[in-house]
Amino acid sequence: TENAKNFEKRTLISGFATANAQTSSALTVSQITTNPSSQDHASISDRAIVWSDTRNPSSKTDVDVYAYDFTAGKETQITTYLTPYCDPSPCPSDIGIGEGRQQWYPSISGTKVAYSDNAHICFGDLYWYTCADIYVYDFTTNLTSLVSSKKLNQIEPDIDGSKVVWRIPATDEILFKNIETGFESVIGIGYGQKISGNYIVYSKSPPGPEIAVYNIATNQMFTIYTNNYSTEARNPDVDGNNVVYNHHDVNGSDVFLYNISTNKTRRLTSKSDRENRCGEDLIPRSLN
Repeated sequence: TENAKNFEKRTLISGFATANAQTSSALTVSQITTNPSSQDHASISDRAIVWSDTRNPSSKTDVDVYAYDFTAGKETQITTYLTPYCDPSPCPSDIGIGEGRQQWYPSISGTKVAYSDNAHICFGDLYWYTCADIYVYDFTTNLTSLVSSKKLNQIEPDIDGSKVVWRIPATDEILFKNIETGFESVIGIGYGQKISGNYIVYSKSPPGPEIAVYNIATNQMFTIYTNNYSTEARNPDVDGNNVVYNHHDVNGSDVFLYNISTNKTRRLTSKSDRENRCGEDLIPRSLN
């Protein structure tokens, strides 16, 4: 959010103990970052925690991707400044490139980190504009590879193994790519895309926010919640066969769980939960 630039942010990681019906989960909180700059967009796997970090404005980069590597037991900077390049080239001398560089929206799965980088500058009908590309960094090889480069801004990647999804804001297209096979396709129109295994979930539009599930293996999409103009669903996430999302109406927002295998939906929060949180949205996040 815009307010994020005005406040110091710290990335926290929570450890959860197994809970049963009689006991609540035990919670331990450890602070991972201490730098006074803003840290945002955290993502976690069993190898590392990654996040966006604004600590390096002097290096001409507004936002970098950092990681806390569990294996090495230390913090490391994943992205570094790349010289902006223009399409078509060369870049005009007055374009002001090098300002506002952003390598952000990191998502990690195992040892692979997907992120968006706006080093790519494109020319439209009348002006130059940012057309960010999607990259993947691998802890194992310490190499960064280009996933997608287009004359359109590409943001908010999510990764699971060799599969990456992301969004093009100008068209609201959601794209999928298998970085091992090179297969790429547009899978729908919407936003808030997440991936787990062969399933991609996202908020489908128009006419309004609905929760869609796309099956990569069968190349089929189905909707698990349909907008009825008085309520809507948003903020989906997926882990295996389980999909969580917000159901929002005039009274507030609750969290629901849908199981793809059983085709059943279960409500996880209630009106009292909303009242206890002063009416704010309860945003679901899967534990991968």
